[in-house]
Amino acid sequence: MESKIVLPVGNDLVNFRDGPSPDRVYPHNLYIDTLSHMQKPVIAAVSGIALGLGTIMLFHCDFVYATPGTLFSLPFVNLGLSPEGGTSYILPHLVGYQKAAELILLGEQFDSQVAEQIGLVNEIVTAEKLLGKALETADKLAAKSTESILAAKALLKRGMIDGVTTAMSGELDLFNERLTAHEVKASIGRFFDR
Repeated sequence: MESKIVLPVGNDLVNFRDGPSPDRVYPHNLYIDTLSHMQKPVIAAVSGIALGLGTIMLFHCDFVYATPGTLFSLPFVNLGLSPEGGTSYILPHLVGYQKAAELILLGEQFDSQVAEQIGLVNEIVTAEKLLGKALETADKLAAKSTESILAAKALLKRGMIDGVTTAMSGELDLFNERLTAHEVKASIGRFFDR
């Protein structure tokens, strides 16, 4: 079984400087959609800052390992935007409505300890052991029946995939609408004026 290591990053605000995409296609949405439909297990090793998209993509991974100093953020409202990438569906199911509201509506950074407590991170490991832990998990998966792993993952995702797909479509509509707002244009403009 092939193993993949995903290292989260943030979204490039250049993609939003000129407003919404006329065809509703953004590279990050294509990436998240592909990630959400992966049949094979996806393992993420996170160190540093997982800002916006860097955190969103972790919702679609099967295993997430992070270093103690890793910071996560869902800064949609701080930019005048709305959630995307299935966040509005997955996060409340993962952590409950109130915690999801706190993370999304306040848009504050949270650390790896909080990420582990809410179930976003499987385990916190030192930077020196991070990649080794991800590869160890990949090796454990590779030693098992590929067909069994694929079937088990399909069953785990079965009840979620329709909800996530529907949420991502609705989120994209609202996200595009928000990109036309004056406050969003001003917020993105301030970012580039720094």
